[in-house]
Amino acid sequence: MMDEITLLEVPFADKESVRALGARWDGQKRKWVVPPGLDRQLFARWLPRYEQTFNLRAIAPFYLVTSQLDFIHFSQFEAQ
Repeated sequence: MMDEITLLEVPFADKESVRALGARWDGQKRKWVVPPGLDRQLFARWLPRYEQTFNLRAIAPFYLVTSQLDFIHFSQFEAQ
């Protein structure tokens, strides 16, 4: 979805940094946004926690724990 904007969580102290990378202030949303066409990864530091990605190295065996409300699911995987 190339025409979507990405909202950022930017502390006031970092506003000039995100502006220099190309982010724009959206006065209606009262948030900094990444305009369409810019690489979101440049702004990884300011992405909301639910959008952040992590690079993990797995050592076999490893366990994946997921939770949804009161249900917890454990899965075991073998590293390839």
